Amino acid sequence: MTPTPLRFSLGKLVRLFLAVFLLYGILYKAADYGRGRMGPWILTFDEAPSGSPRVTINHDKLQIRGVQIVADGDAAVPDGRGPATVRFRSPADEPSFGKVLFTDLTFLPGVITLDFFGHEVEILPRVLVINRKSFAWSQAKEFRLLPEERLPGGPLSPQKRKQLGREFP
Repeated sequence: MTPTPLRFSLGKLVRLFLAVFLLYGILYKAADYGRGRMGPWILTFDEAPSGSPRVTINHDKLQIRGVQIVADGDAAVPDGRGPATVRFRSPADEPSFGKVLFTDLTFLPGVITLDFFGHEVEILPRVLVINRKSFAWSQAKEFRLLPEERLPGGPLSPQKRKQLGREFP
């Protein structure tokens, strides 16, 4: 008994191509919807009444509203940097002041790690991490960062974070 060879006509190949193309389009749209359905972190960079730099964190779907981080002490808002609101949708989004150390915005809201005047501030959907100490979003509405609370050696560089993984305290 000899096996029969497969016979594909041009019409069958075109239909197969169109079916795969349609399936790819549907899956791509579904993944894109899932990636952005929660929406981005909304960070407002401005000046507190005391004159210290402040970042206010909001996310409507996670019901996080008005969580403020104020850098007290020797920190000052850089000249020419007025209040700004940034919606972190892509790694290209930059804060008004401070420095982005790491972002993972594959699925929004994602993770954002900032060097906020020598303090490491990590914004995650489940917790807020300040200088490697975790705080539940419901714990407080305002965090004051004092100069003596800065991490020795400052925040970790992206290369060092990658090297250590999640094993740092």
